[in-house]
Amino acid sequence: MKPILNMLWSLTIRLHLLAQIGFVPGTQPIAPVFEKSDLVCNCFVKSLSPLRAHIDGKCPGPARVRAVVEVRDAYRSRNAVERSIAVEFDQDKACVSGLQHPLREGETALMFLAASSSGIYIWADPYLAVIPFDSLPEIPGPLGLAKLRFALTRILQQGKPDDQVRALQLLNGLDTIDQQALTTVAQASDSKDPRVALSALAVLLKSDTPESVKRLRAYLDGYRGGAEPDALMNIQSDLGKVRDRRALRDIEALSASRFVEIRRGAMAALEEMRSTESAPVLIERLDDPDSIVQQMAIIALAQTFQKYGDYAPGIELFKRNPKKYIDLWKKWWAEEGPKQ
Repeated sequence: MKPILNMLWSLTIRLHLLAQIGFVPGTQPIAPVFEKSDLVCNCFVKSLSPLRAHIDGKCPGPARVRAVVEVRDAYRSRNAVERSIAVEFDQDKACVSGLQHPLREGETALMFLAASSSGIYIWADPYLAVIPFDSLPEIPGPLGLAKLRFALTRILQQGKPDDQVRALQLLNGLDTIDQQALTTVAQASDSKDPRVALSALAVLLKSDTPESVKRLRAYLDGYRGGAEPDALMNIQSDLGKVRDRRALRDIEALSASRFVEIRRGAMAALEEMRSTESAPVLIERLDDPDSIVQQMAIIALAQTFQKYGDYAPGIELFKRNPKKYIDLWKKWWAEEGPKQ
């Protein structure tokens, strides 16, 4: 029973953390949206026409818009591919929450669309609806997710940095990436643009290899730039899923990164690995300036040494008196912990 309760406790911490993060490009799985879409296309916005005005006048522009869109290439289509389609969308949500990208005339974009009964297309997903690109290559071959992956990989070889970042965020949302694509992503991780390099490193971590973690550590050791929030959040997520114990030493080193996202990702990995060898590192992280990292250190210690009760407080208990639980673990480590 205790392992089940501890698993639920750990999951609660993770969900609490995700609630603080919110939606970050690159964190949403692509395949489910791809499969529910009636049309996924490389599209060009030919014209925009207002259909309805905002009632309160607080948001700029019309409330509902119709776009005439040229389909230049398709990756998925339930019906015969039309060269010209109409897309209607509300701009209220985009104005209030920023969930949807407002289309612009003359813009090229990857669109995930659903067909309505009237034949007009609408967004297939509130988050992953339209991703603008300076240009998208047209790819021959059969429709499917593999065709989209190939187009995104081609952008890494030919596109501008902004396009490369968007392509990498989409690649990061794929469940699997073939070796050819990973080779291209690895080349992108050498980019002089840190947004591109960090986004590529996040994708490489999905391979769950010690080489990908070592590459991340080497890059961060030499990186003198500032935080790139979206890229670091993706790295946090993917680093936390690394399970190859050959990467243990590099993950331990990353748990002391100057970037809190990297520390959190490393701690999630250490929690799942449950290696007693990492105990000294986990004890050090009890003094981390980030309270979530402190909680994750306690989770990892409790999981590793199967100690519960006061050694495994819930979120609210820890918040009320973090020193109590931190000191408890330090005392245990000093008196009963494995001698190194």
